[in-house]
Amino acid sequence: MKLIVFLGAGVSKPSGLPMVDRLTELIFCATYHQDRHRNFIKGRNPDAKSRHTDSTSVVRALLRCIRSYDERGRKNAVYRGAPNYEDLFSLCEAIKLWHVGLVDNAIPASFVKAIERAARPILKRRSLMAPIRDLGSLACEASRFIEAVVVGALQSHSVAGLVSGHSKSPTWGRK
Repeated sequence: MKLIVFLGAGVSKPSGLPMVDRLTELIFCATYHQDRHRNFIKGRNPDAKSRHTDSTSVVRALLRCIRSYDERGRKNAVYRGAPNYEDLFSLCEAIKLWHVGLVDNAIPASFVKAIERAARPILKRRSLMAPIRDLGSLACEASRFIEAVVVGALQSHSVAGLVSGHSKSPTWGRK
């Protein structure tokens, strides 16, 4: 028997899971590195030889660039408040789609062009250290990084805050 539970608002905090603000903060401050398979792993890279190919710092630089662009409060900002990790992920996905030609829309195009201009120093530094050649590839890495941090932070062995109105033992969609 497999049990799948979809949880919404009101479960994270009682279960001791980090809230959106904390998850966003972890994107920028938690210690992560890439292993030899290019997966993002929590902690410091134990292999000093591979540290120069680790894209974590460059990915974070791109995410800071996107965040600062969107925090300006300009008329063309995508989000009106400080972007959270979900917003950053969505913006990275928009960059990826635009770079492979799957977006034919003026709004993402102007956003991506502005980010490309702001990220030029990041991309120049990056080209010397690893095979990421363009903003689309770096945005793909940034999406994978956000996923790794969020999945790592949301690991929990208990769920609190669920209430069953019909019985003391819930039957959430058992098959």
